[in-house]
Amino acid sequence: MPIALRINPMDRKGTGKVRMSGVASQFGIEEIDLTEALFEEIFSMPNTKLCGIHVYMGTSILKAEEIYKNTEYVIELGLRLANTYSFEFTYLNVGGGFDIPYFPGEYELDIEELGRGMKRLEDTYKSRLTETKVYFESGRYLLAECGAFLIRVLYRKESKGNCYLVCDGGANFHAASAFLGRFVRSNFPMYVLGKSGNEREFYVTGPSCTPTDLVGQKVKLPQDTAEGDIIVIEKSGAYGLTYSPYGFLSHALPAEVGYRAEGGFHALISGRNAE
Repeated sequence: MPIALRINPMDRKGTGKVRMSGVASQFGIEEIDLTEALFEEIFSMPNTKLCGIHVYMGTSILKAEEIYKNTEYVIELGLRLANTYSFEFTYLNVGGGFDIPYFPGEYELDIEELGRGMKRLEDTYKSRLTETKVYFESGRYLLAECGAFLIRVLYRKESKGNCYLVCDGGANFHAASAFLGRFVRSNFPMYVLGKSGNEREFYVTGPSCTPTDLVGQKVKLPQDTAEGDIIVIEKSGAYGLTYSPYGFLSHALPAEVGYRAEGGFHALISGRNAE
């Protein structure tokens, strides 16, 4: 069985919104623990073959320079380990972290600058990686802006100076928009389908019995938003339903629908209890 070491590096902390490596973490083997004894143990396993490494520095990175510097660090680490411990280096996963701008003040990842940086790395390391397949995990960058999460307002409630729009879906179906597990939250971009005009601030919530089911805080929406209106949460194509605690309280699952220019709308997943 081929295996790749999942490594937590010592000194590449980065600036991603969620750092996965270079800090104290439950993930991976610490770089300081990549000792001769470890490799002797791996090589002693008769049914395994060490083929490479996997390092994930972080996620939600908007600086091209940081991504290609991370990539160079991982390449150097992999080559050094393969040379020191004499294994066939055929797999290199440098993670990803490619982000999109979700919030005001953020900027797009400069993909052209990233391309120039990666080309320099290719020119430098290609001759040493001729037998190595290099992988990037860029799902968020590819998919996030392709999807939207639509929720229907069940009712509107005034409470101690705040106005709540309680909807039929929230953190149970789109945990990322509710920033579950995060200490600092913001709002995904959202709007009311088919409505415009004078706005006011709302708190947009899901239907669950927890105050953490909050997908929009002080969001400016048309002031006449009411029961039956559809709120569209944009940039929701990544970290959606399967990232969320959708079994909580056993609400019926939402339909997942795709669209093609040729063929129109179609169900993405069948066999779920979807409305």
